[in-house]
Amino acid sequence: CSCELCRRSGSLKTLDRSRSSGVMPRINSCNQIAQRHYVDCRVLKVIQIYRMTFFRTYVLNIMWATLSFWPMAQLIYVADPMCSWCWGFQSTMEQVHRVVGDTPVQYVMGGLARDSDEPMPEEVQKYVQDQWRKVSATSGAEFNWKFWEQCRPRRSTYPACRAVLAAGHQARLRAMFEAIQRAYYLEVRNPSDIATLSDVAEEIGLDRDRFG
Repeated sequence: CSCELCRRSGSLKTLDRSRSSGVMPRINSCNQIAQRHYVDCRVLKVIQIYRMTFFRTYVLNIMWATLSFWPMAQLIYVADPMCSWCWGFQSTMEQVHRVVGDTPVQYVMGGLARDSDEPMPEEVQKYVQDQWRKVSATSGAEFNWKFWEQCRPRRSTYPACRAVLAAGHQARLRAMFEAIQRAYYLEVRNPSDIATLSDVAEEIGLDRDRFG
């Protein structure tokens, strides 16, 4: 066997010494080695496939290893509901919530773009659209491209972030975060507009007056 684990275990060195001494190992010698490391080899292959398909980042592998083997007091997730990569990670975050169980997940709003009433410049629109394409190609996330035809996009994510924090005062922070994502990426609604955020808040059961 020439796998990484067998190299580490010194199995190849043993075979090399046998060859150099003129004593060829029996045919089943390698089979015995392979049997001894079969499970480990399979685990190694699964990890390698996992690394290639799971957004191709070592950061996520480290995160999953941490979540699987070491208990944590709290998991901090820095995000923005209008960040397209956060939308691409949404299914991953659902898995994270299942894995951590009772461990609290604290959402920290990153705030990608300051308050602005100005229309999003054309070059910025092209940049954001390009990010949507990359996220979709990488994660398979769905986007409703009618947003760019039916809405007046603004480069302002602060209102959406504040809305998430406000929903937290009614114990609905995560629900608001995900509802804003759906409104933006699937339902062709602009989370830069206060009216949209108020409607979304009411839809998830928040007190509209208290939220506003």
